[in-house]
Amino acid sequence: MCNITVNCQNFTGYHAALNGQHSRRISMFAVFRAILTVGAQRFPEIFWDWPWLYRAGMGLSAFSFLARQGDNLCLSAQYAELDMSEKAVMSFWYGMAFAKLAAESELDVSWLGYVDRMRQDGSLTISSGSNQRPDFAGRDLNGAWHVIEAKGRHRRPALRLIAQAKRQAGYVQTIKNQPPATTLACITSLSTQEISVLMDDPEPPSEGKGEDWKIDEHKFFGNYYRPFVKYLNAFGHGQRKEHDRTYITAPLFLSDWEFIYRRRPPRDFREWRLELGLLADIYKAPENAPRAVEELPHDEKGKIGRDGIAIFGEMPDWPNWKES
Repeated sequence: MCNITVNCQNFTGYHAALNGQHSRRISMFAVFRAILTVGAQRFPEIFWDWPWLYRAGMGLSAFSFLARQGDNLCLSAQYAELDMSEKAVMSFWYGMAFAKLAAESELDVSWLGYVDRMRQDGSLTISSGSNQRPDFAGRDLNGAWHVIEAKGRHRRPALRLIAQAKRQAGYVQTIKNQPPATTLACITSLSTQEISVLMDDPEPPSEGKGEDWKIDEHKFFGNYYRPFVKYLNAFGHGQRKEHDRTYITAPLFLSDWEFIYRRRPPRDFREWRLELGLLADIYKAPENAPRAVEELPHDEKGKIGRDGIAIFGEMPDWPNWKES
């Protein structure tokens, strides 16, 4: 487990107590899971067809550039070897992944859906408004909806970037005829010292200037889990028990350690076989996900997400690997 810093500001009302700086412990498994989960919301074909070779590959190759320094999670020294265009891709993926992890830890937002994809699949209808809308809509465990504009930067973010993200997030006036619980600018600062996440809840725009969103939750949950159900169906799924809950599992063929870490495992690769898992109750009926995760035990290792999606197996102890 490693530390990241989450800085919360401008929260009001029910969430005002979040304001301040918080140290959160996360695992490498949690980062890996977040990259796959949020990546599948933006690119459902992350497990399918030829685009996954680029999209999933980029998301997972970013994992090569995380390191532990003392108790802190940070960028590895190898990150500096990337050129600016490569760093932009890494920042893109990390911005999404850490937005998901921070939304889980601070706001109990278990489900984060990519807005453009939600519009395409019919789960989100938006009134006429700005094209500068935010990246994500997220539902928390209490049924409230949040809006998140996520950005990742390998340098200290400029004030204008933060202001832009706040404008985009704050442009949503209502979701299902209710004001969003929060409208967040979520900026991840990538550093060789410690990764930090800024969560800023801006003031809403003037009345009448924002967008009104309608979300079909039945469609939302069905589409959220569809890439994972499809994957489990395709690759001979099995079952396993964790904390007295049953998960449907299948081997995660994307876990090619030689590709991800750019070095060869010192022992039999099968020792580190990873599996994708999904709560059996959600696998059977995705629309019942909120009920299925109500009493989901907290997983200190970060293998099991609050949305019931899990990555099981063991990670290589990469600092101790020897080149073969």
